[in-house]
Amino acid sequence: AKAYRRLGRSEEAKKELRLTLEINPRFSEAWLHLAQMAQAEGRPTEERRLLEEAEAAGTASALILARLGQLLAAAGEVDAAETKLAAATELLPDWPTAWLVRGQMALKKGDRASARLHLERAAALAPSSPDGREARRLLGELGPPAP
Repeated sequence: AKAYRRLGRSEEAKKELRLTLEINPRFSEAWLHLAQMAQAEGRPTEERRLLEEAEAAGTASALILARLGQLLAAAGEVDAAETKLAAATELLPDWPTAWLVRGQMALKKGDRASARLHLERAAALAPSSPDGREARRLLGELGPPAP
């Protein structure tokens, strides 16, 4: 599937990934590749469906949960997004992207204290990464903590 994908033969790649999932429906990498292909093709509904199927299959993948959280957030389903992102940070507590997105979700909900906590964690985990820089920028917009 990866070889087909690198060659730009997406239909063959999808077929191989689906065959892989028939053999092992909990293989998170296959679900992620299918979801990424849907994202690249501009099909967010399909991407979300695939990620939800992956979760239902019991993949227990932080990447799947985090991406699903991002899609839910973009759809305005902030509480559901937070649930997925919290699960992602439990599985991968040192992954700054999930903490950054959790901070962004807390900001959308108006929960400045939680936003600060999550953004500080993202910034501390990867200070020079794009996620760390974005977390610091948002912390700057929040201003100093309330006394």
